[in-house]
Amino acid sequence: MMMYRICTVVVPAVFFFLSCRAVAETITVCAVGCDHTSINEAIDVANNGDIIQLSAESYQEGTVIDTQGKAITLLGATDKEGRPNSRLNGQNTHGVLQCVNNEGPGTVFENLVVQRGFSYNGGGMNISSTSPSTGPTLRNCLFANNTATWRGGGIHNASLSANVAPSVINCTFAHNHAGNTGGGMTNINSSPTLTNCTFLGNTAENDGGGIDNMFETILTLINCRFEENLPNDFDGMIASATFAPTVTGDIDGDGDYDEDDVRLAMAEFSIIEAGPCPSDINGDGQVDGQDLAALLAAWGLPCDG
Repeated sequence: MMMYRICTVVVPAVFFFLSCRAVAETITVCAVGCDHTSINEAIDVANNGDIIQLSAESYQEGTVIDTQGKAITLLGATDKEGRPNSRLNGQNTHGVLQCVNNEGPGTVFENLVVQRGFSYNGGGMNISSTSPSTGPTLRNCLFANNTATWRGGGIHNASLSANVAPSVINCTFAHNHAGNTGGGMTNINSSPTLTNCTFLGNTAENDGGGIDNMFETILTLINCRFEENLPNDFDGMIASATFAPTVTGDIDGDGDYDEDDVRLAMAEFSIIEAGPCPSDINGDGQVDGQDLAALLAAWGLPCDG
């Protein structure tokens, strides 16, 4: 008689608990073929950690771009030389950017041309806060031809009860204007750190053609350049400063800024015209820093103005 042994295999139940977390997304914005056509619409749906990717084109939102306190990155495109090539255009009717909801260093603006903004304070960008030691990060941006009727043609950093401390790296401020103070930048109760930045040809009706510092501001400058800002380069308290060499615009690398550099820059963008002195952009009979300032002021503008 054959005996059968019945074996019972018991498999213990294993329960897996899965934790879910949001994964950072890249949201694209362009005229055709992207997730959105409006930067503000992309910000509306973005979550902390997301990247809003722009293309090499001009953006005219018709209103200020507000990051709504979100830790997101507004990332522009660059040209073959690494220069910012996504142009945010205020059309001389409104401010271009604002951070007014306690944005911190996780809110990043990179590779942007901020141009033709117009506002009471902060024609290009207005940064204000009620929380201590907050401020966004700006990298490789150009602020050009922005106007504030009162303070901060390029950027206005201000708080009445806190410390606004943006980090501004490798940015250029050219031909911005303020009706009162701070053609390039105004700082009120702020502690911005500026690294490898250039202030060229900015103007203010009163003080601080380049930068104006007020009240409890402590400004830190690292390897920055100031040239031809009127009525002066900066006004107010500076915590510490190191300045770059005075030679600017040395495109051909010969150690001098001269007409050869202007000619090279103009040729790059095919704007040289026939004449006895094609590098004399402003027609004053001299090739100097004012010609370079005029070139930078038009940087990134469409040919139709």
